[in-house]
Amino acid sequence: MEIFYVTSLIWFNVLIFVSNAFIPNEWLQFSSKYTFTHVEITERAILDVATDYFLKHPRPSQRVKPLSSRSPYNSATDLFIAYYGNNASPRKFEEAIKELTTANANVDLDLTVSHLAAAHFDAEQFVSGNQRLLSLRQAVVSSIIDGHFEAARGQCGQLLHTLQDFYSHSNWIEIGQTDDLNPHLGVSGGNLGKLADPTLPTCIDCGSKSKTCKNNVLNYIKINNILTSGYSEGQVNSQGRPIHKPPGIGLCYLLICTHIMQCIFICSYLLKDY
Repeated sequence: MEIFYVTSLIWFNVLIFVSNAFIPNEWLQFSSKYTFTHVEITERAILDVATDYFLKHPRPSQRVKPLSSRSPYNSATDLFIAYYGNNASPRKFEEAIKELTTANANVDLDLTVSHLAAAHFDAEQFVSGNQRLLSLRQAVVSSIIDGHFEAARGQCGQLLHTLQDFYSHSNWIEIGQTDDLNPHLGVSGGNLGKLADPTLPTCIDCGSKSKTCKNNVLNYIKINNILTSGYSEGQVNSQGRPIHKPPGIGLCYLLICTHIMQCIFICSYLLKDY
């Protein structure tokens, strides 16, 4: 049963905000009401999946209200008390959510993974990114079977971050998949679609001095539904080797930052967590 709801959480996580922009956790202070952090998306998904579980396993003396977009449970405390009553403490439930969301946030903060391109689906690392999802998914299931639930929460948090970044750091939405999830993510042998080769030009370089960069994606990328993602400075592949944007090819930098908060989006459509 636990395995089923971990899977539900993984897929529901991207379903709720797949077409909206969200921002990295470390930029939380610059967010607006129109954006969502990795942590906020993950917390919302946990509460909605937990609500669904509680609805399917009602307590005779304590029933939760049906989940709806107009009146979701907005805190772990409210949901927990609605199901278990006022005499039950939600502390462990809240701690479990905190463990999962902290592991999610650390994918951007921990230097061992923050520069790993596959952890963010950057630098055309779609195959490696999907392998990371598959490995983490298997690790979550194994940890649950072995009773190592804290480890499972940490692994699930990492998985969800990478899954969220597929939709944020690629052009999946821009090639028309505004309402659909990619069913092959985290699936062994899954075909993610047409993937851009690192030597394939994908956009017109606006130049590092450009203050705006719009509609610079090459038309054949859109017409042929080719998946592409951008490059960032200092990223490495799964073997720890540096990944550099091939010179002389129109590929996309996700972001160039000269110093704090003076950033130029060279291929702005790709990076939706801004």
